Amino acid sequence: MGRHLFYDLFDRVQGLDCALKSDGLFEAAREMYGIDHVVYSRINSPIQTNKGCFVQGTYPREWLQHYFDNDFLSVDPVSLYGRRAHVPFDWYDLPKDNPEARRVFDESIEFGFGKQGLCLPVVGLNGERAQLNINSSDSVRDWKARKPKLIRDFQIITLFYHHRVVTEMENVAPSHAPVLSEKEYECLKWAASGKSVWATSVILAESERNIRFHLDRARQKLGCTTKIQAVAKAVASGIINIS
Repeated sequence: MGRHLFYDLFDRVQGLDCALKSDGLFEAAREMYGIDHVVYSRINSPIQTNKGCFVQGTYPREWLQHYFDNDFLSVDPVSLYGRRAHVPFDWYDLPKDNPEARRVFDESIEFGFGKQGLCLPVVGLNGERAQLNINSSDSVRDWKARKPKLIRDFQIITLFYHHRVVTEMENVAPSHAPVLSEKEYECLKWAASGKSVWATSVILAESERNIRFHLDRARQKLGCTTKIQAVAKAVASGIINIS
């Protein structure tokens, strides 16, 4: 799964005339990455499509109708946990001891969904919440192998897309981005380009310890839990440009 896929998809997000209609973005993402479904959702948004939820993606209409008609939104463990989480999580790791929770998963399989799933929670620049869910029919081994790459690419794509959605929905400018030092900016920029801490240390002629320090400071200023989230938020807020 080469980085060219990420840049191709990122260009598609940047080129959207209207993020609220997505213009085939998610269908393209599904084909490019060989996944079954990819869906963005925002709860309690100004523009609502189903019971207070704005949804864009590749889920079949029949499943969405079934999902909302049966009020799965209130019992779906992926949706419920995703509203509180700050880091990506695998659907498989969620408890399914609740019969209603099991029903959501079981009936999704009946609608042709794969058994593998990944949720990327979003905490936006103004504190709003959303999530991107990825579904796949991969084997357990294949899924485990490529999940880190999906997280790496889609965390940045998701937050940038979310930024576009919020701007169009609410017609307001995002909160002011934090001011990063030159070193923090450089470290984030190279991280966004896919460089490791070691590679960045060579490029900037700094120790790996210093690079980690600058990345950690940038992450704290951006209010993020992980380096990838910090990169995503920096891209979405315009602090760094990866084009």
